[in-house]
Amino acid sequence: MTLQSRSTLSSPLEVLFVSSDTAYVERLSPQHRNTDHLSITHVESIDGAFVGGSIPDGFDAIVCDNSIVTSEAMTFLQLVRAQRPLLPFVFLAEEIDDGSLGEMLSAGLTESLSKGQRAETVERLSTVLEASAVSYRHRRQFERSESHARGVLNAAPDGMFVVRDGRIEFANGRIAETLSYHVPEQLRDRAIDDVVQLAWELSVETLLAETADGP
Repeated sequence: MTLQSRSTLSSPLEVLFVSSDTAYVERLSPQHRNTDHLSITHVESIDGAFVGGSIPDGFDAIVCDNSIVTSEAMTFLQLVRAQRPLLPFVFLAEEIDDGSLGEMLSAGLTESLSKGQRAETVERLSTVLEASAVSYRHRRQFERSESHARGVLNAAPDGMFVVRDGRIEFANGRIAETLSYHVPEQLRDRAIDDVVQLAWELSVETLLAETADGP
């Protein structure tokens, strides 16, 4: 039996599995071979999860089981959250007391699952990874695209705003300089009408609406 996600993906989900219970991991993913939808990288300790003090950037989710002492798993979760605030983190255990579970959830745990019968664990873990890791991957792709777009706008020779619901969401360096602001961040979240005064009897919001609807 192999772990699979039902989602259609361009490449397998990359999952980091932290467990000193090698036999258990091998039962979930025989010989750690890649499937069409999921690739498991297994490390036996928390230290093994870090490269140069950081969680490698390419993972879509982390799974940790109770072969790692709960207090250490909690510390691991906190370290992960400090570096990857949104990276899905799943903890597997036969039992976990409500106090420890509450602390882990407060620290940003995505899901706690039973480490019971293999078939049930595989099905539930697959569902959780599909819902959380796929969403995380899409979010990262969107952030990269947004970062690229902001880079293009910042490099433009003309002053530019991005306005949403009448408020400035983004301003490039050129427009900040033109309006005598020290940095573009000073313009963020300000009402566009407070920043730009038009020479005729027409609000910026009205002008933008007419531009969107016409030439």
